[in-house]
Amino acid sequence: LESDLRKVSVASAKSVIVQVDPSVPNSQSDALSMQKVATLRGHGWPKDGHVVVHVQDVANSEVFRSLGGDNTHSVVLEDLIARIMFMNTRCTSLSHIWHE
Repeated sequence: LESDLRKVSVASAKSVIVQVDPSVPNSQSDALSMQKVATLRGHGWPKDGHVVVHVQDVANSEVFRSLGGDNTHSVVLEDLIARIMFMNTRCTSLSHIWHE
């Protein structure tokens, strides 16, 4: 993992996205993502960038923030989609984006 991250210059990246692993259960997926965030932050990567983590269980969001620091942002995809759908009811122009 670390050698792969060095190859793609993760140290100088502006953003790093940690996706869930769909081949494992949700609880294990979050645990694997925590290991990835710990590895990144253990090396101080990215130096001037942000880490965005797709979290399966909303209860783990705060753990990711604590583990990754101020430059780590957790996203619970289901919550995000629900917010976008709600915003669509208030701003109909958003619905045009879905159709394109």
